[in-house]
Amino acid sequence: MTLLPPSDEPVSVPEWDVALEALISEEYRRQGRPLTTEDIQRLAGEHTIRFDDIIDTLRSLVRRGHWCYADPRRGPRSLSGEELDLLDIAERRIQARDLRDFSGGWQPA
Repeated sequence: MTLLPPSDEPVSVPEWDVALEALISEEYRRQGRPLTTEDIQRLAGEHTIRFDDIIDTLRSLVRRGHWCYADPRRGPRSLSGEELDLLDIAERRIQARDLRDFSGGWQPA
C-alpha cells in the first residue's frame, strides 16, 4: 500500500448531504415525476431519516440550481431566497405542515 503525501490543494465538498441527494434522485427516476411532500415523508419513514434533513438537502440543491420546484400552476421554476427561507425554521425541525404553501413537487433542474 502506497501512502500519498498530504496535498495543499483545496478539496471540493458539497454543501448538502450527498447520500440524501442520491436517495431523492433515485426516487425521482423511479417515480418519473416531481417528488411531493408525501413522497418525501414516505422516504423519510422507509429509511428512518428525519424529514427535515431531506428538506434541508432539497433546499440546498434548489439554492444552488441543481433542483427546482415544480409549481402545479406555473411548472418548474427556481425559488427566490425569500421562498427558500420559508423552509428554514430555526426554532424547531421543519414538518410537512410547514410545506402547505408548496403543493407542487421537486425535481432536478
